[in-house]
Amino acid sequence: MKYIRVYIVIILFSQVKFLSFGQENDYPVDSLELYPMYGIVGGYNFNIHSSGFSNLPGVPSCCPEFNSGTGSGFYLGATFDYPLNYLMQLSFRATYSQSNGKLTATDTTTIILDGKQATGEFEHLLDAKFGTFGIEPLFTYKIKPDLALHGGFRVGFLTNSHYYQVEKITKPSDRGTFIDGRSYRNQSEGKVESASSVQAGLKLGTSYKLPLNKAQTLFMVPEFFYTYNFTNLVKDRSWNYHQFSLGVSIKYRTPPPPPPPPAATIAPPDPILKDIQNPPIFAIDVDAVQIDSSKNESRDFTLKIEDFVSYNMRPLLTYIFFDENSAEIPPRYMQISKNETGTFSFDKLNNYSALETYYHVLNIIGKRLSDNPSAKITLTGTNSNLGTEKNNKELSEARAQSIARYFQNTWDISPERMKIQTRNLPKEPSRNDDPQGVAENRRVEISSDDPAIIEPVFTVDTMRVISATAIKFIPKVLTEVGVHSWDLNVVQGNQSVLNRKGEGNMPESIDWEISQRTIPKGNEDLAFSMRGMDSVGQVATSKTKRIPISKKSIEMKRRSGQSDTEYEYYSLILFDFAKSNLNKEHKKVVDFVKSRVTDESKVSVFGFTDNIGDEDVNQKISEKRAKSVLKRLNIDHNVTVEGKGESELIYDNSTPEGRFYCRTVTINIETPIKQ
Repeated sequence: MKYIRVYIVIILFSQVKFLSFGQENDYPVDSLELYPMYGIVGGYNFNIHSSGFSNLPGVPSCCPEFNSGTGSGFYLGATFDYPLNYLMQLSFRATYSQSNGKLTATDTTTIILDGKQATGEFEHLLDAKFGTFGIEPLFTYKIKPDLALHGGFRVGFLTNSHYYQVEKITKPSDRGTFIDGRSYRNQSEGKVESASSVQAGLKLGTSYKLPLNKAQTLFMVPEFFYTYNFTNLVKDRSWNYHQFSLGVSIKYRTPPPPPPPPAATIAPPDPILKDIQNPPIFAIDVDAVQIDSSKNESRDFTLKIEDFVSYNMRPLLTYIFFDENSAEIPPRYMQISKNETGTFSFDKLNNYSALETYYHVLNIIGKRLSDNPSAKITLTGTNSNLGTEKNNKELSEARAQSIARYFQNTWDISPERMKIQTRNLPKEPSRNDDPQGVAENRRVEISSDDPAIIEPVFTVDTMRVISATAIKFIPKVLTEVGVHSWDLNVVQGNQSVLNRKGEGNMPESIDWEISQRTIPKGNEDLAFSMRGMDSVGQVATSKTKRIPISKKSIEMKRRSGQSDTEYEYYSLILFDFAKSNLNKEHKKVVDFVKSRVTDESKVSVFGFTDNIGDEDVNQKISEKRAKSVLKRLNIDHNVTVEGKGESELIYDNSTPEGRFYCRTVTINIETPIKQ
């Protein structure tokens, strides 16, 4: 960065120096110098990236921080020069430019080397490619007839973004794996989410004009530019770049008009040219097809949506996990201000998943303590007992104190109601020979003398069921010159439900997979249409068509006396690592669930595990968990029991809490209700 600043100072000083030099030295000028010039320009970009972030939005990464990188690309476009006088002119350029860059960072980790654990190095690689279409207004000053200096700015509009990320062992380079047996991890690629749509920067440079013909109308102009960009490449990430560009333009200026030719008879237009002037054919249409759960397709259909009452019991994991050698509460835990405690309500947790509910654990416990002034809690701080955390009970205490401060400062919980304890490893530790297990041991455990403080979260939600699993949109296009871009839009009332865009020829079909989160929420019919542009700029829009919606709400079914179904979902208090036995908390939940089962109920019991350890062992553990719950339920009809192992991870296993919430048994009850 220091050298870039020096370079900018040199360029600015040169501009001033050469400007005065040009004013003091007269030189013969070409009479054509006052004619505008047009041309094309292209060249090579060398990009220096400066950054300060650890991961792209929505992309998991173990990198502590990407700081810098380099990359290359090309630029290509058109240019127009408008002279103001013999020394000065305004230049306007429109270019497509690439600001690609490779960011790397090196880190150390525990690896498996020749069957044993060892310390190795691995590289975080982020290879990003960005393209922008930009407008460049420049002021040009000629210090010599053919030598010019340029200054101005560039505003670029994002046209494409793509990334490839991988973390790969580099030392030793010829062997060694991560704990999971692979030599790489966190490999992913795709579109860069939240990439800045507009990029702006200062542009400085110089060029030299070389004539290519005797008439002085055609020129080759080598050029060199430096661009300093003000804006970040990705929103909410510290990441910009400096660009050095070396290229050449071919420019043409119109010579003085020749004397007018003698009058001549103008022939009638050629019939072929007349036909070419007629606009080419361009028309678009689109149909919709429903795909049901049996993969059957239907073109004439109505989307049937039905609401059901859903009772949900979500376990509350009372562990708060900390980063290595840190006592600061990680930002993924929802923390509110003292002024917001009055409006915090458990109703806000309706329709949340277990993990989404967990991130409110500090506020859930804080409100319960506030509502139960006689209850007390114990905060047990722990550490991984490895490296800088080995025997570091001061760190364990600091972690517990940070939780206590939050309860005291935000929820007005008296310090006398909070007991602090410290340990190295937890009483029930996870594997300390696995990096994931190590992360799980860095925590604060919250217990209470009142079971109501840490009991599961119970909510009454609305579950929505739809007759289709997917809708397939089938576009039809008639064109003589090809499709440049297209846009499919589905709306319900004034709300956009689905929008898909693309460039080039339209796909044969556009599939919309419908999940619980994407089921239309309103009662209005869906309206869909397609818009496209052909290769010569013509725009065509299809006729708007509709998908009828038939919706049965809970209130409608109750008013009509229609039979209904209630769904209940229960997750057990979470099992410790590799455990399958039912403790007292498990038995309380199972006994409650048993009271909810009727002779008509259909019951499904599923056991789950995380991804730590051997897959076969995890499968057996999940089966034991499910069977121990079934034994306690003591039911033998209309029941399904299955151990899922790690084949179906119900939560992201990249975080300790995600792995803990996978160590569970879920009980689903489906009970018909007669009005």
